Amino acid sequence: MTKKEMYSLKGNELIKSIVDFTIDQMRAKGEQKKKEVYNRLTINQKSLLSFWIMYGHTLAGWFQFYLEGIIVGGYDHYIPEIRKGLIHVGDRTMADIVAGSEKLYKQNRGFISEVWDKTEKHIALDEKKQINLNGLKIEFKEIDRLFLVTLDSTIKKIEMYILKYTDEYLAMANSIE
Repeated sequence: MTKKEMYSLKGNELIKSIVDFTIDQMRAKGEQKKKEVYNRLTINQKSLLSFWIMYGHTLAGWFQFYLEGIIVGGYDHYIPEIRKGLIHVGDRTMADIVAGSEKLYKQNRGFISEVWDKTEKHIALDEKKQINLNGLKIEFKEIDRLFLVTLDSTIKKIEMYILKYTDEYLAMANSIE
């Protein structure tokens, strides 16, 4: 990618073009390889990658994000990085939304794990648990709503941040260490 190409891209296209190579290096790799790749990144690059991972995995909603996280051993370790990254690029609002999702998840982690386990085994929830699940989904839907309302602003802030630190992000896009 060249600077000219970078400046011609906007929003999601810009972010995706920068993180694609790094994600390809991490996708379907062991934890050790993922850590090696991640540890080579600068704070700015980690911020962008963390946001993009969150963005891609929350499009189906925060409840689904945490439910699917159970399969891969949890996303707990990403959340602090995502929040730090958002604060780093100047987006306290989205960082607070992420913190709210994390708090709700932590308060209900055992129940969410139980829902996942029963779903996997094709066991129906009893009526009380189904009511609890419906209530929990409503709470997560409010976080989803806030997330979506704030998303365009977040992407714009990240875009401006990328253009402020062009060389650093070009290095990431072109895998220059």
